[in-house]
Amino acid sequence: MAPGTKKAGDDGGAQPEQRQLLPPPPPSASLATAQTLCSSVTFFPVLALQRLLQCFGYSHAVTLQSGRTVAVGAELAQGGYAVVYSARDTRTGEAFALKKLLCQSAEQVALARHEIQTLTALAHPHIMPLADYAVVSVGASTFEYYLLFPFMQNGTLREMIDGALSRRSRIPETQILDLFLKICRAVSELHAKTPPLAHRDIKPENVLLSDDFEPLLTDFGSVEVADVRIVKRADALRLQERAAQMSSMPYRAPELYDAPDNAHITSRTDAQPA
Repeated sequence: MAPGTKKAGDDGGAQPEQRQLLPPPPPSASLATAQTLCSSVTFFPVLALQRLLQCFGYSHAVTLQSGRTVAVGAELAQGGYAVVYSARDTRTGEAFALKKLLCQSAEQVALARHEIQTLTALAHPHIMPLADYAVVSVGASTFEYYLLFPFMQNGTLREMIDGALSRRSRIPETQILDLFLKICRAVSELHAKTPPLAHRDIKPENVLLSDDFEPLLTDFGSVEVADVRIVKRADALRLQERAAQMSSMPYRAPELYDAPDNAHITSRTDAQPA
């Protein structure tokens, strides 16, 4: 997940996250009680709010860029330096998925900023929208980046496929073609940017399904400028190292494993997973 860096595999390649997003519980009476308590006073100290949320099963609260505060709930998924939690708006009770990136190096900070910038530059019906974000300093050179997304209770395309297999049923061909076409449109939106962008980690785990089972491409931490010229061996090694870090092995284009000399890498790397 969607939505960060994946865990490395045998060749340093990324593997799917440990868990997929699961439906959150319905707004509980405990959260409603916490909301009522919080709204019944003119001023509520931050520390007191944190302790109150812990009493009702939420670990802590995060205030985001827009001023919205969300209560952080159970862990939903993790991979690399990213963890995804369930979250709820403390005012409205609306459910979200909150992606936390723990950045302990300049490189990780750059990756987190890049993901936020990429998401804010994209607007498409089949690309997961970024609802809000926050940056929290937790040390001299350590930051927590929080990315807030709408919660997709129908999970991922991978879960849909696995569910059909476990039931020994088939997904209708018309639905498969519809999903494929809409995912292609989302990828095309990336390729149409100036300069063109490539996702480089398109896989069923990175396609979430909305309430009406519309696909949304997610996890844009792997996105890069699509066009890369391999002039010298160092260019190839740099590309391969980045791909090993960010692109899942089974879905990685061959040229990202071993970039040939004098090659021109383009957005066609996204065609391999399809």
